[in-house]
Formats: sequence, C-alpha cells, structure tokens
Amino acid sequence: MRLDRRRFVSCVVCTAMGYVALGGEADAQSAPPGGGIARAVLDKTPFPGEAHMTLLVTADLEPGAVIARHTHPGVESVYVVKGGGVVRLEGRPDRSMTAGEGLIIPAGLPHLFENGTDATRIAITYVVEKDKPLVTSAPL
Repeated sequence: MRLDRRRFVSCVVCTAMGYVALGGEADAQSAPPGGGIARAVLDKTPFPGEAHMTLLVTADLEPGAVIARHTHPGVESVYVVKGGGVVRLEGRPDRSMTAGEGLIIPAGLPHLFENGTDATRIAITYVVEKDKPLVTSAPL
C-alpha cells in the first residue's frame, strides 16, 4: 500500500509519540527521525493520583512541518516558545498562534498543528491516563 504525505506524517507522529503514558520510556533518542518534528520528554511524574501521568515535553518543528490530526487520553496544555502556526481543533475555528501564546486542548478532542514558515518550539504539558497511548491518530 502506498502512503500519501498526510498518512505518512500521521504514521510518523503516532510512532514518535505513541508510547504509553505510564512509562514514557520513548524519548527523543528513541523517536524515529523524519517529519520535521523532534520531541523530547523533559520530565514525567505520576499525578494526579495513580491513574494519571503528567509529562512535560518540547516539540521542535521545522518550517512547514505538520503534526497530523490526533487525540490524547487527557488534557494537553500548549505554549508556543518561538515561531508559530495554526491549530485546527475539531468543531472550532482555526486558531493562529505565535510565540507567547498558549492553549488548553480538552481530552479526546481531535486536533492538528500546521507550522508556519519559521522553525517553531512548543512546550507541552500533558495530564493523561496511564497505560494508554499518549497519542492516537484521528483520521479526517
């Protein structure tokens, strides 16, 4: 089966971030290359309680990179450190974001991020259910 660009990017994202939130053993060293996106897990802790995990992650995007449409099993809090792009949230208007802006994405809401013409760095905090994949692809 031949993969088109959108499906390929989606596969890269899910492979790179699809590790289980419990351990978060996948990190920048074990994430596959490609897609113009580099991620690093900076810290993680079991909180709140034993059923959830909180992760602090950075994502560096090359110009024009796309984080394919996906969901998370918990809340995602995003802060644009530098650069910017467009966040597309299902059922909501597209939102342009630049450095210094933040956004909280509810659990299970399909979304994607299209980077602009400059390199972008995003700081992300996830509060997600343990033992579930951090990212699940959400086809169009």
